[in-house]
Amino acid sequence: MPKRVDESESPSAAPPDGSGHRNDEVARRAYDLYEARGGEHGRDLDDWTQAERELAGEGTSGDEQG
Repeated sequence: MPKRVDESESPSAAPPDGSGHRNDEVARRAYDLYEARGGEHGRDLDDWTQAERELAGEGTSGDEQG
């Protein structure tokens, strides 16, 4: 019988470089931006890159709204 693989032992469970935690933070912030725009679809990439910039400390310039 094959050994049952525990998800915590799986290499895909979390990246060893900690980027999984960072992606979670970006995803949460991007969703906040999405909600702040009233849930307008089709700007997911804009939200994601804006969230990355904010979390990297670049902040917002406001000129990306359109």
